[in-house]
Amino acid sequence: MTTATNLSNRSTNSPFAYLFLFALWTILVALCEYFFGFTDYLESVKLFYVSAVFLLVFGMFWPIRDTIFIKQPKYLLIWQILVISGLAVIFVAVTMSLITAAKTVYENKLVKAYQRDVASFRAKPDGFNYLKKFAMDNFHVQLILDNANMESWSYTVKTSPASMDFGWNFCILRINPSVVTHDFMSIKTSNPIDWVRVVSIHELGHCLDISRDYGDSVGKQNHVNSIAPADRAKVFDLETFSTASDTLGTQKWREVFADIYMIGYMRVKHPESAVELAQILADIRRKKSNDQSHQTSCWIDAAIKQALPADELKLIEWSDHIRSHSQCEI
Repeated sequence: MTTATNLSNRSTNSPFAYLFLFALWTILVALCEYFFGFTDYLESVKLFYVSAVFLLVFGMFWPIRDTIFIKQPKYLLIWQILVISGLAVIFVAVTMSLITAAKTVYENKLVKAYQRDVASFRAKPDGFNYLKKFAMDNFHVQLILDNANMESWSYTVKTSPASMDFGWNFCILRINPSVVTHDFMSIKTSNPIDWVRVVSIHELGHCLDISRDYGDSVGKQNHVNSIAPADRAKVFDLETFSTASDTLGTQKWREVFADIYMIGYMRVKHPESAVELAQILADIRRKKSNDQSHQTSCWIDAAIKQALPADELKLIEWSDHIRSHSQCEI
């Protein structure tokens, strides 16, 4: 009799044991979100719901067991199930709120670090301001550094650590120096390579290639330099220019120019590391065979062998020549 009573008492308290377990899980998930973040927010939500269902089933075990084995009143079973289900609903809402709040705090922390990195890149003597002056003085192209806000940070983390937006004689650079450095940190080189600078020059190549095609004459005569030859017959105006820009052939055509220009620039400015850099980049391109728009290794090999122009400002024409006349296939 005493044993049955004790079991019954423990059964009555089982919803509170369940409450403790669920609260513990809530705290754990929120802490993981805050300190480590989840690569995919939806994955954390799925993880939570799977665990919530498990805990709910786990919480139902004792009242059902007690009803079967010690014959506790059915009204007590109903009361316990209602309490447990109610707690589950409450804690689903609370935990999702905590996950969302923790995710926001975590991302804000990363955005602030991103903003510091971008500010540092802007301030460096050989950083953004150098590129900006180089582009304006030599090519009359205004280079702008994108606002380091949440949207930009999200793009550099989820889509590409470095990219360019284009207009008529201006370009907007978006770059995450920490992500760029992290992506290349495992590569061992005999000479130090500033990967942020290398990637920035690659993006500058995109800027110089594409921005010259914009303006009132876009899509006409010589204003299709950045469009692959196979796509040029379809380009007549800004709309068809934009459509052609999305084709795989033109995307690859543009990546070819950016890689060639970057190799040429490094050969002029940093000859001590240019050959090794070209070999590393070509190997990276070859290994990522599923990324067809970046299969530029053939042109990279050609760029390292081609004689440099007498004037570094002729690197655009030099890059155009290699892109158009190398025995490589788009």
